[in-house]
Amino acid sequence: MVEIYKNQIAQTEDLVEIAEMLASDSGFKKRALEYISKPYDTAKYLKGLEMPPVSFNRKGETIYLAGNAEGGKTTAETEATIAKCVEKGLVSAIHFISEDGLFLSLLESSLVNELGFDITSDSEIEEKDFLFAPSRYLAIVSVDEDHENDLADLFFNNGVQLILLGHVTKGELRMDDLSFGYSTDYLPE
Repeated sequence: MVEIYKNQIAQTEDLVEIAEMLASDSGFKKRALEYISKPYDTAKYLKGLEMPPVSFNRKGETIYLAGNAEGGKTTAETEATIAKCVEKGLVSAIHFISEDGLFLSLLESSLVNELGFDITSDSEIEEKDFLFAPSRYLAIVSVDEDHENDLADLFFNNGVQLILLGHVTKGELRMDDLSFGYSTDYLPE
């Protein structure tokens, strides 16, 4: 979907305007409604495991970017580590980042329970690319504080990337000092 908006995105520096444009797309709205009715992702290497939902569950959970997916490719170590964290019940939510970028994936995770996020951008990547370009990370995971150390240890011990992104909020969508409004502003009708 982002591909069809590529020229508009390139010509706009206003991140909120880009977010609103992408979230108003009929393809996003359809996918969001599907996640609201059935909030689960699937992956071949997770077959047979009880999947946590894509949706954030409660305010205060910590949000991480998990695994490397440069060029859409993942490693066996990344897949095994993700499977192990799901199997051990370490994550409250997991959502694989779509080609549409990090912002829309975070928004999809926020819509089901009308929660939000407060994240910090990656200083090595332009904010527009960080939010709207294909991600170099595989998934967004949220975790409660009781499982945070075990999750970090599992990723570290397997040499798989886990980056602290931020936390789940009551409904506002924020990156750094910029507000994108509230998840309810983006609910499809």
